[in-house]
Amino acid sequence: MQVQNTSDNEILLWVEAKEKIDNFKLQPHGSKDIGWAQVFRFDANDAVFLWSEGYDTLRLMMPGNELSPWRLRFAKEGGLLLSLSQSFIQDRVQKEIKPPIEQSYSNIVRASVTEVPQIILRDGSNRIYAEVPITTYWFNTSMKVIVKTRVSFVPEYQQSDGKFFATNLQLDDVNIDLVPQQWLSDLKSLINQLLIRIFKPVEIFQLDKSLLKYARFFNVRGVIVHDGRLEVHFL
Repeated sequence: MQVQNTSDNEILLWVEAKEKIDNFKLQPHGSKDIGWAQVFRFDANDAVFLWSEGYDTLRLMMPGNELSPWRLRFAKEGGLLLSLSQSFIQDRVQKEIKPPIEQSYSNIVRASVTEVPQIILRDGSNRIYAEVPITTYWFNTSMKVIVKTRVSFVPEYQQSDGKFFATNLQLDDVNIDLVPQQWLSDLKSLINQLLIRIFKPVEIFQLDKSLLKYARFFNVRGVIVHDGRLEVHFL
């Protein structure tokens, strides 16, 4: 990505993408390339934020024309290696999850997910992460709070039909600073119920009939994120 300063002043610019934030100065009418050398690796459909004091924040989307959203090849250690891109998983989640999705807890609070969760792959992890903003409405009050949550799950392989589903869901982070202390326990319980409803039926990938013929009786040896892609090793 190339950023250009079209003004007559030097500006301090901040860039955020994939949980990485950095800043740099741009000379008047100067430009700067942002990519691997600056520790930013962009995938198709990634969101990028740019901002500077005195200017509006820009939200940009990387193009979605990825050449190999998924691929299957022989692994060096033997067996097969299935590789899925972040944008491919994001697209699957977008097809499987249809907001709005709501859940109520007794007569205290109602929670609603109105946006498709944003998938994040972290190198070295065996889990898939997702950011899920949740809007909460408190009964008998006019309070409306946006709760930012981050969850993760493991792709589980079903040998019989070659499908991968989201399992072992866990809530990794939840920003609930604005919620009264006496309601925290109820809200966390509600969020867990809602997230399980959202992710439990999500199908991440399915081997087609020709691939299933070769890989049907394989077991999954391991799952790891490498170079921004989810790799599943069959043996």
